[in-house]
Amino acid sequence: DVPFMGPIGCVRVARINGEWIVNPTHDERIKSDLDLIYAGLRDRFLMMEGGALEIGEEDFLAALKRGHEEVVKIIDAQVELRRMLGKPEKVITEVAPDAEKLGFIRDLGGERLRAALLVADKQTRHGLVTAIKEELLAKVTEKWPEIDSVGFVRLFDALEIELVRTNILDHGKRIDGRGNDQIRPLSAQINILPRTHGSAVFNRGETQALGTVTLGTLKDSQDLDAIVGGPKSKQFFLHYNFPPYCTGEVGRVGGLGRREIGHGALAERSLASVVPDNYPYSIRVVSDVMGSNGSSSMASVCVGSLAMMQAGIPLKGAVAGVSVGLFCTPDASKQILVTDILGSEDHCGDMDFKVAGTRKGITGFQVDLKIRGLTWDLVEAALVRAKN
Repeated sequence: DVPFMGPIGCVRVARINGEWIVNPTHDERIKSDLDLIYAGLRDRFLMMEGGALEIGEEDFLAALKRGHEEVVKIIDAQVELRRMLGKPEKVITEVAPDAEKLGFIRDLGGERLRAALLVADKQTRHGLVTAIKEELLAKVTEKWPEIDSVGFVRLFDALEIELVRTNILDHGKRIDGRGNDQIRPLSAQINILPRTHGSAVFNRGETQALGTVTLGTLKDSQDLDAIVGGPKSKQFFLHYNFPPYCTGEVGRVGGLGRREIGHGALAERSLASVVPDNYPYSIRVVSDVMGSNGSSSMASVCVGSLAMMQAGIPLKGAVAGVSVGLFCTPDASKQILVTDILGSEDHCGDMDFKVAGTRKGITGFQVDLKIRGLTWDLVEAALVRAKN
């Protein structure tokens, strides 16, 4: 009886010689120019992750729709199984924040918070938001002593999300004043570390990544053990580091977390397909995020491409990555796509649609959604926006 808005289905899609293959074997995946993991609801796109060999947007959309055809069959089988077990369909009602308490903090600090959320500089904005938050916490706990800090954070978070969304949907104002299809200022520099084989710094707004490249012999490749099929070794690696200081915090630097593993894998896939075939060296790229205000995984793709070119690796093409966000009203009557999202737009928005590629086509992709699925016209529009 877990509240669940499913069922969902998931498949892997490959393409060999122009033919779509659903749930390919390990050996088939090696021959494929696409490695797509696709998940969906019965009538909507839900999630994707994977890499490709510079696949075009039209072909990629066709792959998604081919995967969705199989997902529908899987979902129908789950529904039939539920029927056979005599389980009723669930009707889930979502628990909204307490309207009285949310209205109280909105009346007290809503307009000041709305103005603070339009300050472009991240640290200044966070300072203003924190001051308002502490003031409202004192007044809320004075009026309702039973509210603990966790309960208040949920209330304040709901208000912050509401205001960021209404700023964009109703007033056409992004946090830093950009147009919906405008990327942040770009800057880059190569060859800044003389002792490395390749190095670069890439800035997009307040997000900055330092990329370093080390070349090794093929003996430095990693042997891979597999029960059946698949590649026997790996000669290209990308490591992503997100130290606490990149967000202005003091924290413990320990083992890898889900963020480092997931972002590193996404950036690695995005760059692996442009490494020359039969390249006689192993390659290790390290992306250290020096400052973060959203889209650091896509900054890692950009800085990795720059550093690899500076190292003299004859890449098949330069690679860049960007994240496209989405804001929509509860009834989906108004939907706005925004290019190159900030951290707060990721937190308060409905989507983080990450696409990396060359001028020829897509090499890496991954999507996070906070709404229950996308229509195909939104998926296509996000792909076009990312390409532009």
